[in-house]
Amino acid sequence: MNNAKLIGGEVGSITRRRAISGAFAAVLIPSFSYEAVASEETPEALIGKVVDLIDGLLNSGQDEGVISRQLEEVLLQFAATQIIARTTLGPPWRSATEAQRDGFVRAFRQYLAKKYLRRLPWYGDGRYEILESREVSDRTYEVVSTSHFPGKKSYELRWHVVRMSDGLLIFNIIIDGVNMLRVEQSLIRNMLRKRNNDLDVLISDLAGTG
Repeated sequence: MNNAKLIGGEVGSITRRRAISGAFAAVLIPSFSYEAVASEETPEALIGKVVDLIDGLLNSGQDEGVISRQLEEVLLQFAATQIIARTTLGPPWRSATEAQRDGFVRAFRQYLAKKYLRRLPWYGDGRYEILESREVSDRTYEVVSTSHFPGKKSYELRWHVVRMSDGLLIFNIIIDGVNMLRVEQSLIRNMLRKRNNDLDVLISDLAGTG
């Protein structure tokens, strides 16, 4: 277990002009700025980098449509998108065809990018502090951080990271005890039920939802 991992010799403290909260805020950075995930050697370094880059995207001055497309690209680069999609969809994933799986993953990325772009609260000057990084299993990690924003209550963020063959990827975030992967799991499965469990209809509708 790696407790209180340090960044640059000090506990990770990342100054932010904007506070971000959302299921995949961890992966929101400009498409022109990201590097290969495999270059990140530690989970806390990955979180530190993507949190630092969040500001660049939200303050880029681009319109919502452009930012949304960039978020979708970054989800592909820094999130374990297929793991998230498979976990969210549940049993229907096993019976889905390869084309349906690919279609669902693409539509799910679009859904997440649009949904959480509109839900990002902007609090002004502040910072995130990385408190601790621990190994949960031989390939999964949890990075614990907290927010510090003037006039706002601090909240805890727990970033869940998995080590894949090509590097570290983020697969969940827990914000003040709210497990965002479970939230999306409930929402997506309910959406599927309302469509009589027709996965093709869900895929068709999902990209325009959020």
